[in-house]
Amino acid sequence: MFSVAVWFALLGAPAPEVAQPRVVLVPELGAESYDKQDRFVERLSSDLVSVGFQVQIADERGAVGSLEEIARIHRAVAAVRTLASGAGVEVWLDERASGRPMVRHLVVDERSEGPDVGLVVMQTTELLRAGLVVQPELPPPESRPAVEVSSTVATPSEPNAAIRLSLFAGGGFFNQSGGMGTVSTAWLGSAVMTRSPFGAEVFAFLPLARASLTTHEGTTNGDPWLVGIGPRISFGRSRWFAQLGLGLGGIQWRLEGESLAPLTNKSGTFTSLVGYGRLAGGVRIFRSVSIGVAGFGAIPDLTAEVIHAERTVGELGRRISVGTVFVEISTQ
Repeated sequence: MFSVAVWFALLGAPAPEVAQPRVVLVPELGAESYDKQDRFVERLSSDLVSVGFQVQIADERGAVGSLEEIARIHRAVAAVRTLASGAGVEVWLDERASGRPMVRHLVVDERSEGPDVGLVVMQTTELLRAGLVVQPELPPPESRPAVEVSSTVATPSEPNAAIRLSLFAGGGFFNQSGGMGTVSTAWLGSAVMTRSPFGAEVFAFLPLARASLTTHEGTTNGDPWLVGIGPRISFGRSRWFAQLGLGLGGIQWRLEGESLAPLTNKSGTFTSLVGYGRLAGGVRIFRSVSIGVAGFGAIPDLTAEVIHAERTVGELGRRISVGTVFVEISTQ
């Protein structure tokens, strides 16, 4: 009777459970949209659980450390970090269970209309299924150098353009020391950027009002026109960005005199080469639309005097300062 009871007890005993491999998900700081990022993490987590993984989300967005360190802390065999651009994920997995070294992958979709979230999730899930074998949870590995192999999992997306074009426009103030004062100005231009931070730009400042210099003898009115061309360097891959530009250009003052009798009026133009430098910063409000502020400094190559009744009352060709706010639209 005792043996029969033991037999039935053994039949009813549950089979020992095999631990599911753990994957830790790491949302990245600086994402263009945290709501989209959170929905992506939720969808990827659901897919991984459905194929037999145990999923843990890092406690803090943008957890500090390499993916390998984060995986060790969470006793996970793989770590997945979302890219701030929203175009995909970076994956680290310990493939020693299948006899291969620890490997780092990128799963990205850089098509111009935005990434296909379902495609990135599917590629990531298949990558982890292929690289990891379901087995009892491994203890934390001993600290030793890991062999890392850079790898990219290609997704069927349209090729990202190697050249990006942008148009920008803004308005602000124009000042040239020497007596002509400060006037409002419009800024128009275009830039060509590559996949690297380097590019080129061409622009023009157009006067929105006339500068004036008035004395007892009369008034000199002037319209300053400034054009420039040169290289541009862009910094920042998140929402915030900065730009640095250096180059050459030209300035032209179109002058018109209004003298008091018995003096006569004289008009003319002043043209000079300039060297300029500019610094700008701003924020991307949409995928291809940015707003920002920019400051310019320029030094002309030539100078000219403004003379009223044989008396020098001002000077052109001295230091130029320009400040603007602007909007930039790119093909990115």
